[in-house]
Amino acid sequence: MKKISLLVVLLVLPLSFLFAETETYMAVPRLSTLTFDVSAQLHHVHGVGNRFSGTITGDPSDITTAKISMKVDPKSFDTENEKRDKDMREKCFEVDKYPFIEFESTSIQADQKELKAGQPIKATIQGTLKMHGLEKQLNVPVTIQLTGDTLTAEGDMAVVLD
Repeated sequence: MKKISLLVVLLVLPLSFLFAETETYMAVPRLSTLTFDVSAQLHHVHGVGNRFSGTITGDPSDITTAKISMKVDPKSFDTENEKRDKDMREKCFEVDKYPFIEFESTSIQADQKELKAGQPIKATIQGTLKMHGLEKQLNVPVTIQLTGDTLTAEGDMAVVLD
């Protein structure tokens, strides 16, 4: 059994998100990170995903109404070991057959609804992960923070592959 833990993409959005009723914004890949850890019986591997996209559509006065969509290209996964990466892509992810990993939020729960500078919000994003031809419902705990003109959302989720 392999366990994959994905660090949810760090989203950097323009400050204008805070002043609109409902807006759609794209993740900025050059300012964002996606990391993963794979644990198997005898080893633990850390890597990064280099190609991904994401959008957030919502109203900053009520983040629980936001919709989040992420799409990751597993061909871009890099563990700094070419042979292991090739095996992972071909055997674990079967990237030719399943070229993307996708996540779509279905709801967001948060103690505080309105984003305010310097006040991190703990939230849980519920959604559907589509990976390797399967769909799985997940709850992803995140911390959302506004600092200056940068909005970040950071969290992680574990996925077990049998």
